[in-house]
Amino acid sequence: MYSLHQLFSGKIEFTDAYSLDAALKELKEETGFRMHYFRVRWLNHNEKYNYNIYTIELDSKEKPK
Repeated sequence: MYSLHQLFSGKIEFTDAYSLDAALKELKEETGFRMHYFRVRWLNHNEKYNYNIYTIELDSKEKPK
């Protein structure tokens, strides 16, 4: 999808209540960004590969730590 980035690797672990928990954890591990739930928007679910797609809009001033 144009202008969207995918986090590869990682998986939903026993401690993750939802796929969003896993996505936010992976985002922090891979980029250093720490996001809150209210900044994340669900886009779609891909039936073929069984995954959810989320989006986060970053401010131009935000940079990884």
